[in-house]
Amino acid sequence: MVLTVLTVAHAQYLRAPAIPLVRQVIGRASPYRTRHRAPVRRNAASPRRAPRGPNGRRPPRHRGPARRPGPDSRRPAPSWRNAGYRVVFKDRPFALRAPSQAGYDNIDLDVPKAVPGAQLDESPYEITYNGVAGIGLEFHTPMGRAAGRTAQACLDGSRSDVLPDKVGREELDQAQTIHVGTVLCTQTTDGNLAMLEITGMSPNHESEMPNHATRLTLWKKS
Repeated sequence: MVLTVLTVAHAQYLRAPAIPLVRQVIGRASPYRTRHRAPVRRNAASPRRAPRGPNGRRPPRHRGPARRPGPDSRRPAPSWRNAGYRVVFKDRPFALRAPSQAGYDNIDLDVPKAVPGAQLDESPYEITYNGVAGIGLEFHTPMGRAAGRTAQACLDGSRSDVLPDKVGREELDQAQTIHVGTVLCTQTTDGNLAMLEITGMSPNHESEMPNHATRLTLWKKS
């Protein structure tokens, strides 16, 4: 009887599928089993990360001093500073020389050029430097003094701080109204905006009026 039961049980055990048993064996984690991870490849140019500190945080990276933008990367002046004008030429050296006691020079700031001698038509000129009887500088268009060097400051100066139409010999020689650093501005006969900055003065003993070294900037309405 006992032999019969064992035989039947042994037969049932042999008939049982072996797949679950295989799964159990494979699924068990062996204490001798190790996992091999592929090494992390780092770029040679990229720095290694610093180890974490006691608080569990990594120290900040030092990126070095901030780079200053070069002259080519500077942003252009805002449109409100240009007053709707665009630059034709900027800081062009221009000599405003005193004429002889019997002569005068007509100045065209649009070109720019100085035309010596008698001219019947003065309409293209903004300034006449007149040596006759010590007349001095004559302004044919309203000439003002600007507080800045932008187009907007120049336009404001040509309207708000307007000089007399003549600045005589004595006033020029003593540099009372016009001196080094003065920025003269006017709207030209061609409708442009001209800025004449006085950068130097030297005496002219023949006419007793000074020669002026200037930088001329011209804007055109855009």
